[in-house]
Amino acid sequence: MSLRDYFQLFWVPAFASALLLALLWAQGELSGRVSWVLVGWFLLALAAQYLATVATGLWIVGLALQTALAIYLLLKQQISGSGST
Repeated sequence: MSLRDYFQLFWVPAFASALLLALLWAQGELSGRVSWVLVGWFLLALAAQYLATVATGLWIVGLALQTALAIYLLLKQQISGSGST
C-alpha cells in the first residue's frame, strides 16, 4: 500500500463524516441523543484509525466504522433533503 493510498483511505471517510455531521447538525436534523451517539461513533472510528497502524485489524475496523457512518449520514441527509422539497 502506497502512502497516497493510505491518506486517501484514511481521510476521505473521516472528512465526509465530519462534514455531513456538521451539515446535519446545522440543519437541525440531529436531535439530542442521536447526535451524541453519532459524534461518539465518529470519534471512536477516528481514534481506531489514528492510533492503529495501517492494515491491522483495529485500523480496518476504524475505517469500516468511518465509512459506514459517512454512508448513513449521506442517506440521512438525502432523505431529509428530499422530504423538505
